[in-house]
Amino acid sequence: FSRNKGFELSSGTYVFFLDADDEWEKDYIKESVEFLKHYDIVYSFPRTFINKNSSIIRKSKKYIPKDLGELILGGMVGYPSATAFRREKFLRYREDIVMREDWEIFIRAFLENLRIKVIDNDKVRIREHSHRTSRSYEFYNATKKVFLEYRYKIPAEYYPYFAFHFAEVAMRFGKAAEGWKVLIPVLIKKPDILKNHRRFLSILKRGWRFKL
Repeated sequence: FSRNKGFELSSGTYVFFLDADDEWEKDYIKESVEFLKHYDIVYSFPRTFINKNSSIIRKSKKYIPKDLGELILGGMVGYPSATAFRREKFLRYREDIVMREDWEIFIRAFLENLRIKVIDNDKVRIREHSHRTSRSYEFYNATKKVFLEYRYKIPAEYYPYFAFHFAEVAMRFGKAAEGWKVLIPVLIKKPDILKNHRRFLSILKRGWRFKL
């Protein structure tokens, strides 16, 4: 697995990963290192998305929860190009969860109480293309694998966000029945999870996709 191999070949105090098609702002590393002096993992929340010519095609206005557990377990982190580690705290990416290994490593880090800092500084530019992993059916399979592995390990107060993320992904890929099966118990216990405008619209848009 290329990222783990790259880590083995590296020797620095801090570890950064840059996927071939993404870009960093020139002061990204310098700013991240300042935070890494006090944290084990630093995530620079990506807001700028570019095309093959590096032209900006959209800017994300997504709300970032202040609660780290909601943010991580709700599937809102992951891009390796936006993730930096203290060397001694790097947990290694799981090689059996291709396409969601970037989310899973954050789940493990959170459950192991590593010090994680998320900064909203827009220093990483993510390149979008027709072969994005989030559009592949394998993305659904990998998300389901992570959900099934961790659903009984997630702290109760964060399970609704964890379950909602899986349900949302299932619905996106035409698995509405499976998504609702997971989501309905969550809505019964925590109906206010839909007070979030983005979540409500997502279910309204995807909650009726049934794949025969």
